[in-house]
Amino acid sequence: MRHPWIVLCALLSNIFVIGPARADELYRFVQVSCANDLHYFSARIVPIYNLPPKGRYLDKGLWASGVAKRRQEVREHFYDVGSLMKRPLRCRIPAAPLEQGWDNARPAISVDVIGRLAYKYNSNIRANVATDNSVQIIANGVAVATLDVDARTHISSVEVEADGVELVARICHVDGGAEAPLTGSTDVIRCTTKALPRR
Repeated sequence: MRHPWIVLCALLSNIFVIGPARADELYRFVQVSCANDLHYFSARIVPIYNLPPKGRYLDKGLWASGVAKRRQEVREHFYDVGSLMKRPLRCRIPAAPLEQGWDNARPAISVDVIGRLAYKYNSNIRANVATDNSVQIIANGVAVATLDVDARTHISSVEVEADGVELVARICHVDGGAEAPLTGSTDVIRCTTKALPRR
């Protein structure tokens, strides 16, 4: 090779321009909807890969500041488990009275969204490991489901609504996991609906 220094310079420039390579990083959020006018509640796990470091959310480089988290919560209603543990959410939807000649009466709905985060020290890797990273959904005093943000149970969403006949919760899970979809993959989602007590 006549000019090995050209190749060396090119390789060095790529190292400094590209920077250190990082493995894929998965961020999981819980998106909460409390729609009073629609008499509807939902919470679902939203997995997102590779958020840009030093971006609008990861504004501190590889992690998000409290300001960035609160901004995401207010604007998009995306929460992490730690935020929901410190500040549990309560969705209160008042009852809709019956109007004469219309089938429009709906019962009141109260849903609590509570984060649970616990760690245990693992001496093999010399680090704390999450033993509980989940969000509990309680509707009208009944524990409906637990969204395991680490996807061990594969429950991906919970919906609560009054359909005019009864108050129901619909619990859905993704067969095989709750990861972000891969190109060309097809997810199979199965849902179970159960009645809830009225208030």
